[in-house]
Formats: sequence, structure tokens, C-alpha cells
Amino acid sequence: MIDETLERVAQVPVPATADALREAVEMPPPSLDRDSVARHPLAAGAEETFGLAAEDGRLVRRPPISFADGLVVLAETTDLLPERCVARLKAVLEAGNQAALPSGEPVFPFRLHQFLASGGSVHATIEPPDRRILSMQGQVYAGGAGGAEPRTLFPLAFCRDCGKEYYLAGLLREGETPALVPRSPLLNATGEDEGEPGYFALEQDGLWSEDEDLPDNWLDPRTGSIKERYRPHLPKRLFVAPDGLLGAEGAPDVVGRWWQPRPLLLCPRCRASYDRRETSDFRKLVTLSQTGRSTATTILGAGAILGLRGDDGVPAEAQKLLSFTDNRQDASLQAGHLNDFTLVVLVRGALVAGARPDAGTLA
Repeated sequence: MIDETLERVAQVPVPATADALREAVEMPPPSLDRDSVARHPLAAGAEETFGLAAEDGRLVRRPPISFADGLVVLAETTDLLPERCVARLKAVLEAGNQAALPSGEPVFPFRLHQFLASGGSVHATIEPPDRRILSMQGQVYAGGAGGAEPRTLFPLAFCRDCGKEYYLAGLLREGETPALVPRSPLLNATGEDEGEPGYFALEQDGLWSEDEDLPDNWLDPRTGSIKERYRPHLPKRLFVAPDGLLGAEGAPDVVGRWWQPRPLLLCPRCRASYDRRETSDFRKLVTLSQTGRSTATTILGAGAILGLRGDDGVPAEAQKLLSFTDNRQDASLQAGHLNDFTLVVLVRGALVAGARPDAGTLA
């Protein structure tokens, strides 16, 4: 087993009382050399807060906390203004970053960490796109402006072929007024939701009409009429208010209009169709939290490189991304995914460029 032995950089005791810590904050910042930083009591406090902890008589690495969390502790302990504390703490850390140890490493090296979680589903109110509220918090209601009634937030899913958004909802037909209610953001969740589970799509740019041509597999080849097992899955007109209640066409704040029960068998935007036996909607739709890790890593990496290329302050030879992994299989999988992604993007880019009116003839 390989272990490590840690030593303190600070050569003075950690301030043990609130008065001692307050005095350390009020002291002038250290000079930009190792000895000045090591003998500053606020540097000793910062090393204790962010770096080291005692465990069984030995020094170990303290679980990491953010600068903001450490600043809160400092301000609450000293009872000083946060503005005063942040200025002095930054000055000490910046001095430590410029002061060097005998090994050449900074006394307080800056290490930037960003944990990228998959995120949750995006939720939206049933309103026109220019007015609807979008939220990643997953709450059920969004407050109304100017004392207006709160509006209901529904989770969204997106067609894997064209990206058309669908509200995940349950249709309640019982009661005085039928309504749409939010359902679970998990596409195939069962037993938890109210009403008939399904999907609601806003009418945009002639999304659908009731005289549209239907997919061939939906029609009886002998009569040309729609097969009975597909009839319930035809998009149906609905008009919904922001609170989810169904209303009449033309009523104030009511929007429309297409409702489809689960499982989704037809995308009104791109006309992607599915067989009635395909009861799972996972391969048809995607939520914001269902992106694969390889895809997410590839897109983040490509975004970082594009960001570097747009920054004039970064030299061309430095515009690169370095990735570390402790697993050879993961590294191989990610490299293959990145290469495949690059090839697909290049091919699609070439097709778009070749389809432009000014592209000329293909050689």
C-alpha cells in the first residue's frame, strides 16, 4: 500500500480563537516569498481550513471545500465584513501561489476542479415559447408575475430524430374540468402518475393537421384506412391553460394542441413512426438527464477546444485539451467515441456545404 506523509507549510500556529483569527485577518498581507507566507497566521488558518486535518496523530488531506464555503466560516468566526475577509484571504492565497517551495512548486498552488453532473430534466410551463418559463429545479409550480396565478411546470422530453419537445403529462378526464398534470420525468415510469400518461406538443409552424398522410404501416393495405390498433395514437386536439386545465379554443391564455397517449408511435414534426409493439419510449425520446457519459465528454471536450480557438489570448500551440483516466478500457472507449463523433460531424458538414446553391458541381 502506498501512502503519503504531509507536512505543514506554515511556520506559525493556527489561530486558535476568534480574536486571534480576527487579528490575523487585519494584518497586512504577506510579501511574495515563502518565508513571509509561512509566517503569516492567516496563511496557517487557510492551510488548516482548505488543506490539512489531524487524524490519529498524523496529518491527512482535508475533504475539499469551496473558497466560498471557507470564506463563510472565516466571516462568521471573526465577525468581520465578508468584503474585508475576501480581500485578505485572496491576498494570502495569491501570495502563496507566487511564493515557491524548494521543489519549485507554489506554496499554495491553485487547483481548479469542476464536477459535471448529468443534471435533471428541464421543466416548462404550457405557454408560447417566447413566454414560457424554463426550470432545471424540478418544482411543480412557477410563480405568476404581478400576483397572477401560479403556472404548472411539466417535464420535457425530446424526439431523438428531430429534437421536437414534448410535455410529459397525464390526462385527467374525471372531475368537473379535465386537466393535464405533470408526470414523472422518467419516460417509462409506471404506477406513480395520475391520469392517462402521454405527451403534449405545442402547435408551431403547422406541426400537424388532421388530414396528414399517415405512415404506411399504420394503414390497412386492402382498404387504405387506419388500423384500429393505431387509431388511439393519432394526435388529438387539446387546448390547455397555463395551470393545466383544459379549455376552449380562443379562450384567454389557452394554447394548443396535440395530445398523444403513451407509448409514442408518431412524431408529428419529423414523422418518425414506430410499431405498436414498441412499448418503451426510451429509444424514441430523450430527456436532458439521459445523455450518455461518452457523448457528454465528447461534446464538453469539443466545446472547450472551440472556446480556446475563439480566445485570442491563447497561443495556437496551447489550444489543446489534456484528459486523464485511471482505466485503460475507459480511455479506449472515449477515444473511439471521439473519433466516430468527429467523422460524423465532418461528413454531415460536407453534405451541408455540398447542398448549398453556391457550392458548384461535385468533382
